[in-house]
Amino acid sequence: MADPELNRRLVAGGLAATGIVVLGSSALGAARAARHHGAAATTAVPSPTEAVTSRTTTPTAATPTVTPTATPTVDTPRTAAQLTAKLDAYRRSRRGTFGVALYDRRDRSTFGYRSGWRNQTLSTVKVLIMATVLHRCQEQGSSLTSTQVAQARAMITESDNDAANALLTWAGLANVQRVAKLYGLTSTAIQGGTTAGAADWWGYSTTTAEDFLTLLNGVTWGDSVITTANRDYLKSLMAQVIPSQRWGVCVPPLPANLEWHTKNGWGSRSDGYRANSLGHISGNGRNYTAVILTRAPYNSDYMVESDYALDTVNGVSRILYDAMAQPLR
Repeated sequence: MADPELNRRLVAGGLAATGIVVLGSSALGAARAARHHGAAATTAVPSPTEAVTSRTTTPTAATPTVTPTATPTVDTPRTAAQLTAKLDAYRRSRRGTFGVALYDRRDRSTFGYRSGWRNQTLSTVKVLIMATVLHRCQEQGSSLTSTQVAQARAMITESDNDAANALLTWAGLANVQRVAKLYGLTSTAIQGGTTAGAADWWGYSTTTAEDFLTLLNGVTWGDSVITTANRDYLKSLMAQVIPSQRWGVCVPPLPANLEWHTKNGWGSRSDGYRANSLGHISGNGRNYTAVILTRAPYNSDYMVESDYALDTVNGVSRILYDAMAQPLR
C-alpha cells in the first residue's frame, strides 16, 4: 500500500500524487491516458513465427514536450575519455545523478559511465516482461491471443500498467526471472507484485545501465532467447511508442531518416524522481543502443522534479547522439 504521508507531500506538475508513482510533468501528462487500453483487440493472432508482420512501421520522432536546458560544457567528444569528461561536466551541472551504458554496433565497442549504478527500473522492465511472454509462447508452441496482442500494444506503446499486470501474471514471476538469467542479467533483481507503490511492485525491480544494455542488445540483435520474428515484433511495438513518451534515448529533434525503438520508465520514490530510458538509434551514420538511468532529487518543498529529471535524461541523450557521429577512438 502507498505511504499516505508521502502522498501528502509529493506534488507533480501541480497535481497531487495518487500513490507513490507520479506522472506529474507536462511532458508526461498524456501518459495518464495509458491507464486505459488504447488498442482494441485484433482478430489476428500472431504466432511466434509471424508476430512481426502486422506492425512494422517506424514513425519519425516528434517535437519534444521537454527541451533540455543544459548546454554542452566541452567540445563534442571523439574518444571514450572525452565522452566521460563531458558526462562528468554535465552531471556536475545537474542536481541528482545518472548512469549510462552505450553499445556502438559499427565497431562492436561498449562505453559505460557509472554503468554499474543501480536504480529502480520503473516501466523499462516491461521490455523484459514482453520478452518473457514471447519466450513462453515459443516454449508452449502457442500464439499470443487476441487479448494478449492488445495488452502487448498497450503495455509497450502506452506504458499501460494494467496490461503489464495481466501479462506478468500470465507469464509468471519465476519465468521473468529465468528469462533475465537467459539474457545474462547478473545485476538485475525482478519483483512481481502488481500493486503500484507496494514494496514488491514490479516497477521497483532494480537494474544497472550495463545490465539493461545487455537486455536491449539481446532484443535488438540476439536470437538465442526469442526468435528473430519475435524480436522484430517486440521492436515494432517499441517503434510505435506514443509521442508524449518519446524522450530520453530517442528524444527529438532527430533527423527524419532515423529509425528508432524505445521504452522509458518514470516515477517517484521518497528519495527522488526516476526517469529511465533505453533505445536503439539507426541512421544518419549512427547505429547504437543506449540505456540511461537517472534520479533527480526533490526540492525543499518536496516538489517532484519530474520536468528536471526529463531535462537531465534528454541532455544525456543528446550528448550521446553527438558523440556517436563516428566511432569513439
